[in-house]
Amino acid sequence: MELIDMTQWMTMISNFGFPLTLSLFVLLRLDKKIDQLLKEWNEMKPNQRKENGK
Repeated sequence: MELIDMTQWMTMISNFGFPLTLSLFVLLRLDKKIDQLLKEWNEMKPNQRKENGK
């Protein structure tokens, strides 16, 4: 899901309130970061995971 433009964010804020809109924005941003983190985690070999997780 792509981030939407500013006018749509302003409409969401007026309809749902700032806290809910901010939460949605943060979740959308974190989704990409979590996907990237999981991809890198899966690429690591099991013995590297043990060394890094001491």
